[in-house]
Amino acid sequence: MSNRRDSYVFGQRRPAEATEQVVQRPAACPFCESKAVGTLAKVITASTYWRCQACGEMWNPERLQRTTLPPRRGSSW
Repeated sequence: MSNRRDSYVFGQRRPAEATEQVVQRPAACPFCESKAVGTLAKVITASTYWRCQACGEMWNPERLQRTTLPPRRGSSW
């Protein structure tokens, strides 16, 4: 029986703990700064998705760090 926490990397099965670093729970939502955030993940890693219970936004810390918004240059109209 396969363990759900196992991951396949280039045809090799490795436990998730060996491939991903465990990180801490976010203190607040990065969008509305509410402290009401949660996840369904059993193991919290940088790729864990979080949902804000106040605004409904979903994110994960790893993708949030890679995403950069272009600077605002005023209205285009």
